[in-house]
Amino acid sequence: MKVSGAVIILLIAFSSAGYYEVGDSVSEPHQRIAYPVCYGEYQGDYLTLEDLNGFENGGNFKVIWIEMLATW
Repeated sequence: MKVSGAVIILLIAFSSAGYYEVGDSVSEPHQRIAYPVCYGEYQGDYLTLEDLNGFENGGNFKVIWIEMLATW
């Protein structure tokens, strides 16, 4: 049985597609990654998800919506 290159590429793509699933919590190391703020008002030049976590920021809990879009 011969497997085509396209099938192998699709299997690799689907097996590595995303770290998180629906309902997962963001890990602490990932919460510490700093993202530059390029638009809008924020208290600094970088945002970390840890800034929004009440267990890490002194009790100021936030609910956030993360939406990612790509035009590839």
